[in-house]
Amino acid sequence: MSYNFDSSEVSEIKTKMQTVQKEMEEFLMSQQYQKALSKRKVLEDLSIEADKKKKKRTVPKKERLHIIAKDIQRVIHQMT
Repeated sequence: MSYNFDSSEVSEIKTKMQTVQKEMEEFLMSQQYQKALSKRKVLEDLSIEADKKKKKRTVPKKERLHIIAKDIQRVIHQMT
């Protein structure tokens, strides 16, 4: 079970990650290692932020709905 959430936030972060990755590769090709290192740190921060956004959409185990025998009985009764 998961919350309904807006996936556009995660997709925006992923597009930012892609642009930062390209910039980092360009810095590496031009042998600007300090700038590439700073881009790598930005990339790691974006990755952590994306993971946090993904974790928000799952429901904690203690808050999940539980199906009991009475619920099953109601469903079967409605079907017959």
